[in-house]
Amino acid sequence: MTASLVSEIIQQIREDPDSALATIERELAIAQYRGKDCSEDEAWQTILNETLDDLVLEPIRFDWFPETRPVDQQLYCAKKTAQLKILRYVLNRRSAVYNTVQVLQVVSVYGGNRYPWSCCESVRILKDILELVNPSKEDIFKLMEILVPMLKEFSKSNLPSSKMSPTAHKKGILLSELFKTETPLVRTPFIDFKDEVRTKYMGKIGTLSFIVNRLDSADLDNWWHFILPFLLHFLEDHDMFVKCAAIDVLRSILHTPSEKPSIVIRSGVAPMLMDAMVPCLLALPSLTPAKKSVLILPESYAAYIELLKLANPDEEQFRIKLAALLTDYVLPALSKASEFPEISNILLVLVSNVILPYLDTFVPIVAKPVIYTILNLLQNPYTAFSLDTVSKSLQVLEIVKQNSKSVHACRYDVLGSLLKLLQRMVKYNMQASGPTRLEVQRFIHSLNLPDSERAKIRSYFLGRMPKFLTQTREALREKYQEINRLEKTRLLDAYRNPGQSQWSYKTAVQERNRDQNRYTDVVPFDKNRVKLQGGGADYINASWIQLSVGDQPAKYISTQGPTARSWEYFWQMCNEQCTRQVVIVMLTPIFEAGREKCHKYWAEADFSVGRDLELEFLGQESHDGFSLTRWIMEDRIRQVRKPVYHYHYHDWADFSAPEQLSPMLELSEHVHAEQGTDPVIVHCSAGVGRSGTFIAVDYFLQHCTSSLADETDNLDRSDLITPENNNQVRDPVYEISEFGDEGLISSESDLETSCGLDCSIGESFGKESCGWERWVTSGAGSWYSMPAEYELDLEESGE
Repeated sequence: MTASLVSEIIQQIREDPDSALATIERELAIAQYRGKDCSEDEAWQTILNETLDDLVLEPIRFDWFPETRPVDQQLYCAKKTAQLKILRYVLNRRSAVYNTVQVLQVVSVYGGNRYPWSCCESVRILKDILELVNPSKEDIFKLMEILVPMLKEFSKSNLPSSKMSPTAHKKGILLSELFKTETPLVRTPFIDFKDEVRTKYMGKIGTLSFIVNRLDSADLDNWWHFILPFLLHFLEDHDMFVKCAAIDVLRSILHTPSEKPSIVIRSGVAPMLMDAMVPCLLALPSLTPAKKSVLILPESYAAYIELLKLANPDEEQFRIKLAALLTDYVLPALSKASEFPEISNILLVLVSNVILPYLDTFVPIVAKPVIYTILNLLQNPYTAFSLDTVSKSLQVLEIVKQNSKSVHACRYDVLGSLLKLLQRMVKYNMQASGPTRLEVQRFIHSLNLPDSERAKIRSYFLGRMPKFLTQTREALREKYQEINRLEKTRLLDAYRNPGQSQWSYKTAVQERNRDQNRYTDVVPFDKNRVKLQGGGADYINASWIQLSVGDQPAKYISTQGPTARSWEYFWQMCNEQCTRQVVIVMLTPIFEAGREKCHKYWAEADFSVGRDLELEFLGQESHDGFSLTRWIMEDRIRQVRKPVYHYHYHDWADFSAPEQLSPMLELSEHVHAEQGTDPVIVHCSAGVGRSGTFIAVDYFLQHCTSSLADETDNLDRSDLITPENNNQVRDPVYEISEFGDEGLISSESDLETSCGLDCSIGESFGKESCGWERWVTSGAGSWYSMPAEYELDLEESGE
């Protein structure tokens, strides 16, 4: 590069740095094209030195400038930014000889938001330059002397946050990124233009974090007198994000590798730091927005416990202090945060995963305060809607139960709170709460109540439940016989008056429709059969079933297992009757005892139904006792797409009852998590026994239990005796549908007797089991069941 060209570039750097940058880029491109090596060209050293000289400025103090700046100020800012670009360009393309401290002194001023020549672009360039320079430890110490004095120039008292401009805010964010890209301040999404006070501290925290992360224990000893005052200043600041960033710096100090005791211990500053951190432990929604509390609480307690352990090397003394931390700060915070599930979850995890394991043998000391704090949390109405909070609360109670006898001593209060919680879950019809409700039930079962107390619980609730839940087997037998007589009367009327009877089934037995029926003795009534649309034949062996208790109606379609001739009509019905999504419950295997019970009308892949329907396979997942297959159904004519959920319950053989209740409960929860306002389509083989039983049980679980909860809500609480009297359960709510297989009721027969839904009761009636199963649906006027005296083939029926 010629001397004249160098002079021209230097002149441009002073007057028009953008042109200078263009000239430099052009000359380098020409040199590379000609294969010349410019790395040792002395001209580049001259350009570097000139650029550094032009960037040197007196540290003029400016007030915060408004969002719109004068034109001359904007031009000046652009000029300085271009000079920084030149410096970055030169440093990046040659091994220049320069004084690192000089470069840092020159460029650091462009990171301060009090200077009018500092802009967001200049801060980005500054970051790149610092990475290129890669300062050593000695350079860092000098950098501290250059940058950190600005810490003293900022305070809330003399610089109101209202003077912060959006531009200054952006620069503050970028400045924090210069030193540590993963500080809590940078990674949070909550920073916006309204967080003006916080912005003033971001660069300072970033600087301190940058320094601490590059010091070893010996360096910390030398610089502790400098770091501690600023660390305390940040911890005492009222802004939660600044506190969190300061805590992050503190934890970096605590984790610094060292062969000798930490400076925190040797200098006796641990108590001072812990006192400064107390406001961080109380970072609750009453003091600050909940989103900030979520950020600061985990970091605060983790750092505080680390300080506590360092300051108390004696294990017993540490546990005493930790127990005090739990009772003085954590439990009160948990009580105040009950309406904020995210914060409650953080504190519960802290208790179960950190504090209680540390306490170990000291758990009995804090057991009762922990138990009653958890019970108060569970009594809060908001908790029933946070399943995660319920699970974490149970984890805490389980740890306390394993390490102390207090849970057993408080078992009446524990039982009452958990039953009340279950009541709320059912009352508000929380469809996805099944797994969590099972957790609650298992914990209740683990209380190991003696038989005498179980009997008191049953007696207490049976006296307060509706009559239909407290019938004896003899009453059920009489009810069965009455329904059977009523069914025969209906069928006789339909047989004698086929055109006029309300129980007519003449459409189903017409010649053109007979081959659509899987069994000749199981056909739908005319008045509530499902009618196909589309202008062709409208018959399908399916019936509407509408149930209603109070103001809680439910719609189902009960149908036979599709045959090879009717499976396309089945999918047509699904598409026509379900507008938003299709939920299918299949309760039979495809083959049983060597006979086909249902045609396989689906595929674990994409498949088509006629020319109008296309089903796109989404996947299959297995659950305990059933599987779920999902597709997207596309109606090519209407150009409509809707999800399809196919639940296949595998373990329910014909003429039997399921061996376990829990898969049925889980299936019911899953079905209603997806169902919405469309009917649930249920089928087994004939579409009568298992289908009707599932519909009755499902409706009871999803609707009747909430009405039971309403009734128990009206109980007089004043007559409930406290646990000390040991005579009665305190404030419990009995969930009959939930406790059968979990042991609260002493045997499964108790559940059957109280529910009136014993699907295996037919064993007591010999061959009449088929009639019992049909009663479940025919009692609702939904299905026709042909009596034996009409000389049809009863044995052909699968159910």
